[in-house]
Formats: sequence, C-alpha cells, structure tokens
Amino acid sequence: MSEKEPLSFCFEPLRFLVRSSTSQEVPTNREGTLRRRVWVRNSFVEETFFPEQVDYFFRKTIAENSEDFEVINVSLEIRKLFSKGVKNTLERLKEKLGSVIPSSEIMNSIVPEKIQDHYLLRRIARELPMAVYFHKTKPVAIIPKSPTSIYLVGPNKEVVKEIIGKIIRKSQELGEVTSDFGLELTKVLTSREYQEHLLTLLEHIDSIEIGKSKNNFEKEVIQEVSRFTTSFLPNVTIKFTNPVESFEYDIFLGFSGKSKIIIEPTDYESLKSEIQNGKFGKDTLKSKVILGTLDKARRLQAESIIVAKGFSKQQFSALKSLADSRGVGFMGNETYKTDLPHFLLSQLSTVFTPR
Repeated sequence: MSEKEPLSFCFEPLRFLVRSSTSQEVPTNREGTLRRRVWVRNSFVEETFFPEQVDYFFRKTIAENSEDFEVINVSLEIRKLFSKGVKNTLERLKEKLGSVIPSSEIMNSIVPEKIQDHYLLRRIARELPMAVYFHKTKPVAIIPKSPTSIYLVGPNKEVVKEIIGKIIRKSQELGEVTSDFGLELTKVLTSREYQEHLLTLLEHIDSIEIGKSKNNFEKEVIQEVSRFTTSFLPNVTIKFTNPVESFEYDIFLGFSGKSKIIIEPTDYESLKSEIQNGKFGKDTLKSKVILGTLDKARRLQAESIIVAKGFSKQQFSALKSLADSRGVGFMGNETYKTDLPHFLLSQLSTVFTPR
C-alpha cells in the first residue's frame, strides 16, 4: 500500500430537506404518484404529488444555470442502447471524471470499460449514476446519490466549496418562491450538519457532543482528513440507549446512511500509562486496540480504520493480523497519509455505484 501515489481530491455532500404543506397522504396509485388531500380555500381538495418534487431544487438550480454545466446521463444513454453510442458515452464520461477523480482504479470501478453483454444493460444502467453534472469551467463533478442527496467531487477544496455555496444560494432563492405554492426548502445540509443528520437516522442514540483531541497524533490525523472533506465529526462522544453506554469516536465520517466509517488514531505512547497503571495488561492490548474499536464501530453500523503509531514491529504485526481477521482496517503512521485517501476514495465510489 505504501507504493501508491499520493492523492489530492475533495468531496463534499449536500442534502436537501424539503417539506410539502399537505395534510394527509393517500397511498400511491398505479402511476407511482401520491394522492394528497390539501386544505385550499376552507376545504380539502385532492392533488397529485410527484415524488420528483423533492428533487426540484437541485434540478431547477442546474436548469437555470445550464450554461455552467455539462450533463452526461449515463444510465439514459445505456438504456437507449446500442454499442456505438454507449461506448462513446462511457469514453466521454471517463475522460470527464478523470479531470476530477485522481485515480484510474476508482474511476474504472464507477464506469465499466465496455459493455459486452446486452442482457446486462438494465442492471448496469441501474448501478451507474443516472446523471453526472460537470462544471464547464471549474474541475467539479456533481453526482446525485438520491432525490435529496448529492456529492460534489473535485481536486480543489476551495473550488468545490465555491460551487456548493452557489447551489445553496440559488436553492434558497427558489425556496422563497416555492413556499407560496406549498413546497418548502427547510434546510440544505452540508459539512458537519450532514454527518449529524446521518446519526439521527440511527436508532438508540440519545445525544452527541463534540470534544477536543486527547493528543497531538489525533490532531494530526484529523487535520489530514480535513484536507479531503469538511464533512466529518471529530472527537464526538455519542450516548446510546438500549443498552445505555457512551463511546468517544476520534473521527466519524458517513458517506450515506448505509456507508459509514470511524477512524481511530492510536499512539502507543498514550497507552503506556494505562498499561503501567494496571488498567489493562500487555496481553489485552490487542483486545483494547482492535476489538474495542470494532465494538464501537458496530454500534454505528460502520466500518473501522485504525491508524497506529509507536508500536514495535512485532506489536504492529500482531495487531494487524488480528485486525485483518476481524475486517478492521489497520494503517501505520508511516503510510497512512497515502493509504487513507485511497481508502476514502474507494468508499466514495461505492456510494456512486451501489451493488
């Protein structure tokens, strides 16, 4: 892993919280629309509510700024078939993604090299992003994850944040108009707010609290993650119910409701005093470092990464062996600045291409 090239990229999520001023929902009809009863002029009337309305603010913002964006609708092109047109679309998409995603390996996992079997087209189309929006003058790709969540990816953090700011401002301007028609944009979530929202989707969480780093190594790893995104929670203590317990997570980062990770910087120097004070023995070091981290991650239905510093070669080897057997990522201090961004980018690609 240490032979990988360093990566420079940035990813940021956006999530639109939308509310429709309706009073009662009637089950979905055959056309996939919703029938709702709405209070209008002192009486109830039925209206047809299309689920696409929750996607309105993003689509409208893009439409009103179409001169700034090029859209490649991969799924639609594949559904149209046939080989030549599909091949050209894939090549164009790979070329454009190459300008914002600094890894051909990850890019190839998002876009197939070619489509050999037409019987697989429907499945392939379903797994690819419906549409990818590329800014025409700035190296930023916007990839919708769902009707309400999108990801912005690019090699320059400040440029990504600039485009996010413009999307939010335009969406809020639209919200001032649509609120008169019963469609309200209540909030646009990004950065830490997006992460806090993901935690609210989990059961048995009583409260969360942001604290401070316990040592310089934690600060260093947190600073390294902040190179790639502002969307994570550092030193967050989460109190759970059923059973009642509390865990501190050095770094919590959620890509979506189903894709979350925790990153735990672990410096052997900080553990020495606990060993010397008899809080745990050397034989239980593996359990504390690996199994303790795994237990914390499971409470959040998340994957876990440990970044280790100060361990002897023998200790590191034993810990990594146990980590590998438990599906826990284990990185050394000497290589994590290269290994960690590759891991984050690989996790991001699974958000784009759910299997």
